[in-house]
Amino acid sequence: MAIGGYLYDLIHTPTATTAAIGDVQGHNTAVFLMGQVRTAVQAHATASASPGDLLARTNRLLTDLDARLFTSSLIAQLDLAHHRARLATAGHPPPLLRHPDGRTEFLRLPPELVLGIDPEADYPTTEITLPPGSALLVYSDTDGSQSGAPRLGSVTYPNCSHTRRDDRAQ
Repeated sequence: MAIGGYLYDLIHTPTATTAAIGDVQGHNTAVFLMGQVRTAVQAHATASASPGDLLARTNRLLTDLDARLFTSSLIAQLDLAHHRARLATAGHPPPLLRHPDGRTEFLRLPPELVLGIDPEADYPTTEITLPPGSALLVYSDTDGSQSGAPRLGSVTYPNCSHTRRDDRAQ
């Protein structure tokens, strides 16, 4: 049985909630590396680091560990009181934004290098507006089948009369 190294976490602070998602390359030993990544993400998020700084600091940790495994990650810092989010990515698939009118779009974030390769890599932070009634979807890059194909499955929107289905036929 293969054990994957996935990260899904929400870190609450007085000013924001940080959503973190990540995927370590490989299986079995990847789960131990993801534990290190999760600890680093939580420490930097509670210290109010921007998403880009959080990824840069976590990246330096991973390169120092010299684990020879790479991690994709997306950090979304949500400030719901002011209807905005700050995002940064390290080679992770882009989030999907559902606007209040029902339109959806994949956010165009700079496609930066995955974590664990270059200790000097830069991860810019992008700020977006989240109007009331919008939704932000973050997801892992595969469905676990090793096919590498993105799979969002079904997404049901609260207070909405439709459901978006996965594009792949079953």
